[in-house]
Amino acid sequence: MRAQREIERKFLVVGEEWREEAEEAKQVIDQVYVVNTPEVTIRIRNRIAYPRESIIDERASITIKSPREGLVRNEIDLKMDHTTALHLMAELKDNYPSIQKVRHFVKIDDHLKWEIDCFMTKGLQDLIIAEVELPFEGYPGNPGSGSDFVKPRWIGEEVTDNPLFSNAILAGRLGFNRPKRIDEDIQRNFTESWAFLLNGDGSVNLDLLKCELMDFSFLIDQIPKVYDHVAGLSKHMYPADVITTLADERYWDMHRNMILDDIRDCEFTTIQEVIDYLDPKLG
Repeated sequence: MRAQREIERKFLVVGEEWREEAEEAKQVIDQVYVVNTPEVTIRIRNRIAYPRESIIDERASITIKSPREGLVRNEIDLKMDHTTALHLMAELKDNYPSIQKVRHFVKIDDHLKWEIDCFMTKGLQDLIIAEVELPFEGYPGNPGSGSDFVKPRWIGEEVTDNPLFSNAILAGRLGFNRPKRIDEDIQRNFTESWAFLLNGDGSVNLDLLKCELMDFSFLIDQIPKVYDHVAGLSKHMYPADVITTLADERYWDMHRNMILDDIRDCEFTTIQEVIDYLDPKLG
């Protein structure tokens, strides 16, 4: 078991110039997420080095990650046997989010080594993300350091604080966490919910189908407006936990600002007066 503090920043990659600087050795990484909540993320990871004779770390593990605090978060790595990991992941992939990527390495200087992830999972093939792990919290680029480090020319927008670019969220939004549906389940769902669309001879009633599709189109048109209002997201293809997390954050920011404005306008003379004022509002 290995416990450590992870201090990293994450960026989108622009263009293909980075490939000229990448080392020959790389990793193929397979990950399955069995838990993904605001409090903890638990994943099973198997990574294989290519070429196999390279010195790059090659292992399977279960990783437990805490929420990020700024650039820092704690993680615990539990090593696993490769064969055990592969069998376990094969059992879980149908019911839990999974993701596959190829990781390349670019070493800029003696301190920083960039990891470039090219995603192989269907729907993410155009996404390339670069991560850099910083040596210590006071390193240039960290909050409070007063300076930033020099980035390669192929580094684009920073997405360190954007939850939508976490691997766990990327895997979940693709729908890989949907259990397999056997034929009987599909037929039962159709019979209970959609059989009214059929005529007596078994053909589809096009007029009823058009009405259902119109209702569905209206719903799809409205969902982004609701998401944008409550969470600041304009598209509807996000997992529910992303929406609720961002909505809670926006609500708390608004609520906190209203409370602070009220406190500034009131002439409190003791701490107890402030507590008495806040208790019913925060309760």
